[in-house]
Amino acid sequence: MISRRKFFQTAAVGSAGLAVGGTSAVARNAVLTTRALLASAGTEGPAPGGYTRMFPNLKPASVPSPLDTEIGLHALGEAMVDQSAPTNGMRESRPTAPTAGYTYFGQFIDHDLTLDLTSLAHAGLNADSVEQIQNFRTPYLDLDQLYGGGPNLSPFLYRNETDPSQRGKEQFLIGKTSAGTLDDLPRNPEGIALTADPRQDENLILAQLHVAFLKLHNFVISQPQAMSASPLYRRQGDSDFAVAQRIVRWHYQWIVRHDYLETITNETVGKNLANLERTKRALPPKDFRIPVEFSAAAFRFGHSMVRNSYDSINKQQKNVALQTLLYLTGSQGLTPPGDKANVALPAEWRVCWNRFFEIPPHTTWLNSAETIDTKIAGSLHHLDEPRLKQFSIKAATEVVEPSLPVRTLLRGFRMGLPSGEQVAKEVAKRMPGIKVLKEDEIIGGPHEEILKNPKYGLRKNTPLWYYILKEAELEKVPLPGTANPLPGANPPKFANGISLGPVGSYIVADTLLGALVADQGSYLWGDYPNWQPTLQGTSSGQGRSMANLLALVSTPDPGDDHCD
Repeated sequence: MISRRKFFQTAAVGSAGLAVGGTSAVARNAVLTTRALLASAGTEGPAPGGYTRMFPNLKPASVPSPLDTEIGLHALGEAMVDQSAPTNGMRESRPTAPTAGYTYFGQFIDHDLTLDLTSLAHAGLNADSVEQIQNFRTPYLDLDQLYGGGPNLSPFLYRNETDPSQRGKEQFLIGKTSAGTLDDLPRNPEGIALTADPRQDENLILAQLHVAFLKLHNFVISQPQAMSASPLYRRQGDSDFAVAQRIVRWHYQWIVRHDYLETITNETVGKNLANLERTKRALPPKDFRIPVEFSAAAFRFGHSMVRNSYDSINKQQKNVALQTLLYLTGSQGLTPPGDKANVALPAEWRVCWNRFFEIPPHTTWLNSAETIDTKIAGSLHHLDEPRLKQFSIKAATEVVEPSLPVRTLLRGFRMGLPSGEQVAKEVAKRMPGIKVLKEDEIIGGPHEEILKNPKYGLRKNTPLWYYILKEAELEKVPLPGTANPLPGANPPKFANGISLGPVGSYIVADTLLGALVADQGSYLWGDYPNWQPTLQGTSSGQGRSMANLLALVSTPDPGDDHCD
């Protein structure tokens, strides 16, 4: 077993060696060792290690002084904190907003696709050649953060069955600890989660989502009917484990494509998802890599969906602060000040998924996500020192910047990301009808003075991440039941920040569809597009398949009144 600290140390050595163009045997071996552990989850196809650029012809605009620009970015990031009073986050008051579960499902997807361990101090060393920045995840939707290297390379994730008849039928460990519950991540005696990616224990909701997928695999492999529901599932020589893994992956991929993407993209891109998919299938990407416009900007939109608090996570725990969710993990043995070390999930903190996805029975405590805009919840905007170690890798002499938006803006600048205006014009060429924001739309609002300051060089040179958040903030979605086609009727009412805008939608959709089409093990490869989900309810209704999948693994035991 590799410890969390050892994993990060090993991976960081490899990343540092690549970042400075090192050729030492130690660095090369560290890279190979870590990638063998993390990137060998059985994906049927190549697993390239670097990143790429979605818009290689776009070069970042020149600025009067890089130092002054970074000062401006620091000021902008500091100002992106949500200062507003807490609002009602329940679904009834925000009927068009995604439910809060999509915030953390997006984080789950992100951990499946990308892991860049380059410190912020070294982020610009390979700005001209992002292919040299090591991605410690496979660039496919293959759940390698769940399966690791499989039972052979990551045996600590699985049950050690002594019965020879059970070989090839491995199930995940769940909650195996002296004080743990059957609803917790498996942990060692010190409380460190046994996961293929330590980031899966960053917060309670993500950790519980990981447990749900562990349960899903165990459910599938124990159900002969589920294992044989499609002739595409089993190939010659496959173990039961390989079949169950394929079933879980394909349903997860289907949900990403038909639920997540259709939930978070705007109307223009959402209506073109099928065309984008067909175009990519006609010419599958070769040597697919994750673009930095996605990893360092567009897919970080989820930070703005995080709430300062959640109205409920189960029948007992209501009005739960985000900080509590961050501390209710065992990854660093952290607990709120004054509490004893917490090495396992207390039973009373088990998450009820009908609080985060629309799972019957419906509850008045269903949480909505925060709007997508240029404000970050205060509890996430600044993180304390112990949590910074969770979210950041730093160089030996580096002082970690505590502001999450500041780190994101500086990383994008140092990596040489093109401006939002440049990318928007390029996307509009690829997908006619996409609107490019005007200057007064971008700078309008509380950050105007920073964006206009000529010393910073940000005017008409908007950071890509900020641009994507701003266009989502301005994106109008009609409220249900307010549009009346009759003459003289009242005009429809709109809500803002409910989905990504057109540029963010395009980058996210293009990347996720590319990851699906390029992976020879995905359901979109070859003849597999004829496949349809076979697990109960996962294909019924748009925007509901993730909820129905979670319902399969969260049926309460008789007499369990933990969830409504």
